[in-house]
Amino acid sequence: MDLYGVSCELGSGTAWCTATGNTRDHFDSYINSGPLFIFIKPGSDEKYQFSYERNSFYDKNDQQIKENTINLFNFIQSIYSKYKTPFFQRLIYAPELLTTDDLNVPGILDLRRTIIKSLPDNLIVTNLDISSTKIKSLPKSLQILGWLNCSFTEIDTLPIGVFQGHGSLYAKSTKIKSIPDNFTIYGVCDLSYTPIEALPNNLTITSFLNISNTKIKSIPDNLKVREALYIENTPFSKKYTLEQIKKMLPGVTGRIVM
Repeated sequence: MDLYGVSCELGSGTAWCTATGNTRDHFDSYINSGPLFIFIKPGSDEKYQFSYERNSFYDKNDQQIKENTINLFNFIQSIYSKYKTPFFQRLIYAPELLTTDDLNVPGILDLRRTIIKSLPDNLIVTNLDISSTKIKSLPKSLQILGWLNCSFTEIDTLPIGVFQGHGSLYAKSTKIKSIPDNFTIYGVCDLSYTPIEALPNNLTITSFLNISNTKIKSIPDNLKVREALYIENTPFSKKYTLEQIKKMLPGVTGRIVM
């Protein structure tokens, strides 16, 4: 049986690299790791492809599945017991099935635009994307080792110790009013369109800092920003000229956009 031909036939109309019909290299890479599970909803163009060994669970547009497909995963597990329902499906749709081992998540935990409303206690993640969700607060026991994207949520505070600052912080259009003193963010810090009114002392940003469209009236002279500072449409930028601001902020070595 020509499995690649079957993959192309079943994957017609999708964006899967395993079904292009142009090259079988991607298909061979996947199938050599383990089986590909393909589901097609009768009478529609709705299709899903799962590869447990590659941690690849995608819809027909080759986008990570966000909708509830836990029944499909349960079906697979009922036949092949070694294939457990993926963590992200249990986290969103069946949190009662989570185990202690589940809570240490490598790589990116991508929950953006899902229906999730809260995170479990004692969760440890490398990178976390909860943008455009209904999550309103972060558990104090949460540990984020890399970057955090909580943009377009109602989160109003970052509990001390939760965000380690080892990656970028994207918090655009949140309700965050402050961040800790003596904080270093190794990457981007986007606080635009937040109600924040002041920056902490000794804040260091290794990439760019965006505080445009905030209520910030003053900026500590010990602020350090390496690449760029965006302060458009703020009380601070309306009060001073660019030359005055450059003299006031010697630690901002990148460009200033106002």
